[in-house]
Amino acid sequence: MNRQIPIAAALSLLAVAVVNAQTPQFEVATLKPTAVMDGVSGGCHGIDSLPRAAGSIPLGRCVITAARLSHAISIAFKLGTMNNLRGGPDWVAMGADRYDINAKAENPETATEAQLLTMLQNLLVERFGLKFHREQVESKSFQVVMGPRGHKLQASTEEEVARNINVSRNPKAVMETTIKETGSVPTPGGPIRLRLQAYTVPQLADVFSVFLGSRVTDKTGLTGVYNTTLEFEGQDGLISAVQSQLGLKIETVKSTSEIFVVDAAQKPALQ
Repeated sequence: MNRQIPIAAALSLLAVAVVNAQTPQFEVATLKPTAVMDGVSGGCHGIDSLPRAAGSIPLGRCVITAARLSHAISIAFKLGTMNNLRGGPDWVAMGADRYDINAKAENPETATEAQLLTMLQNLLVERFGLKFHREQVESKSFQVVMGPRGHKLQASTEEEVARNINVSRNPKAVMETTIKETGSVPTPGGPIRLRLQAYTVPQLADVFSVFLGSRVTDKTGLTGVYNTTLEFEGQDGLISAVQSQLGLKIETVKSTSEIFVVDAAQKPALQ
């Protein structure tokens, strides 16, 4: 005797299948609290990720350590800078609530970085009850252009490019580079000496954004890889040093930008 599935139940199963298809999920994901407070690190490694950005993260995984929810949001939604994140409870961006995330795609050999980031976004929505919206606001950003007399950048050798292990998109790595040069932790507004090896100009712009607190876009058109030593003190000093020492110019740009607003979030129930 054949048993028929009721039409209502069949439609319900179909609806669940459609929702799951529209919200890509990791095959397995762990979210654990951590007491580590020495800085967030990590990201997602898709088949199209740059080797330098992926670092030691296994293919098809998102691995993030010591992250506040704000850090995880910034990585998942590619906000670029924490200045683009607003709202939410205080613990989202401040305090001691940090987490380790380790998640794997069902097909690591085919998952792109964009697909992994979408899965990470869905994970944050599910585990943290994250609700958000986006707003357009007036903002100030910067762009790097060629100076009036041309650049003074030193081209890197092939050997320098091959052995370069700096991750210029990670502010922590930038500060570690600074510490090696100064021998001590730089104080806010204090003198800084940066020595960056085998960096493209867009990567230099990312470094400048760390110290200026706003996005810096490369408009020089330069496509080479360069070694850079830069000495400055404070934000105004950085802008002056880029022109006098590198032959480039940082210009202020007024525009509108999109910010990410957290409407609601709750601490996850951890087992």
